[in-house]
Amino acid sequence: MQYKGTRKSMPEIAKELNVDVVVEGSVLLIGEQVRVSAQLIDAEADRHLWADSYERDISNILALQRELAQTIAQEIKIAVTPEEKTHLKESPMVNPEAYSLYLKGRFFWNKRTREGLRKAVEYFEGAVREDPDYALAYAGIADAYISMGDYYVLKPKEAYLEAKVAAIKALEIDDTLSEAYTSLAYIKHYLDLDWPGVEEGFKRAISINPNYSTAHQWYSNILANLGRLDEARTEIKRAQELDPLSPPIITGIGVNFYFARNYDKAIEQCKRALEVDSNFAWAHAVLGDVYIQKSLYEEAISEKQLALGLSGESPEFLAELAYAYGFSGKREEVQKILLELQEREKEEYIPVCEVVFAYISIGKREEALKALELAVERMELSWELLNIKVDPLFDGLRSESRFVDLLMKLGLEE
Repeated sequence: MQYKGTRKSMPEIAKELNVDVVVEGSVLLIGEQVRVSAQLIDAEADRHLWADSYERDISNILALQRELAQTIAQEIKIAVTPEEKTHLKESPMVNPEAYSLYLKGRFFWNKRTREGLRKAVEYFEGAVREDPDYALAYAGIADAYISMGDYYVLKPKEAYLEAKVAAIKALEIDDTLSEAYTSLAYIKHYLDLDWPGVEEGFKRAISINPNYSTAHQWYSNILANLGRLDEARTEIKRAQELDPLSPPIITGIGVNFYFARNYDKAIEQCKRALEVDSNFAWAHAVLGDVYIQKSLYEEAISEKQLALGLSGESPEFLAELAYAYGFSGKREEVQKILLELQEREKEEYIPVCEVVFAYISIGKREEALKALELAVERMELSWELLNIKVDPLFDGLRSESRFVDLLMKLGLEE
């Protein structure tokens, strides 16, 4: 959809997507019939290689997708493996309304905003009401709850437990669903801290469907947590190859460079994500973290303010604005935000680890360590806490023996 109505040439689009051949087409829905016109274009030469049109009942849309995929693979002389051939032959009938609701759910899930995640749950649950045996919709519910835990829309543990129920239901319906195995591996990561089991879960999901970008993206997160940044970069880049215009994936590449202290490349990736979606809050937030490491404090504050506004005043991004102020020397602003978070805690969930960086930014090491220890004691396994081994914002605490003890309790050090 990024290229709908674009004035860019085909060679320009292909270069942005890092592809040699582009599929261009249109879809027309007339009653219960769907008509697809598709053409294959050699991008560099900007010439047609093949074109055809198809008309099917909407309930056979998955069969049509697979037929197109197989035809295009043959046209561009791609060798299709026996496993891929088997996969392409599988074409279950779908409930058109359920399928449409599922796609809308994925659209809003990808926004990663509080409102977007709530809408995603509504659409996925609507798909399940239309078709109670729709495994993908249950996997969608699992992913939406996972993200609601990540972004503190709900208490993380509660959200991940809801996600686990949905993922298990998806596998009861279809035990070959890579999406559901991916969800379960991610949930295990946060609920159990079973690092070998989590890694095995992602490997299983990827073996079932090597082309599922989210499996590679989330596996990359795990590898980064463990400090295996080169392997993590390989996985997140594979995710990008599969889904080149995903703001979360592009930002994830930026995060990997940030963890590796390659700040200029991190900035480049975050800005690229914002070219795709200028309203993507997480990219602004990560950009703010990078600017802090480069001592560009006013720029960091500006990015954190943008992230806060775009997130719907999320407590996570409010806490991040606090430490941007702290590193810039604006201690009074930090104190104001800490007081505001204390007030908000009476009405909503605020994880204790969110204030750690604010304490670090104003030199309160003891308070920061206490907050970290409390987070581990409560098993508040948030994104920030699980990145403790690699996030530069923790560098000021690494010499503390108590900090090393925390790494060991989290299974991140021997």
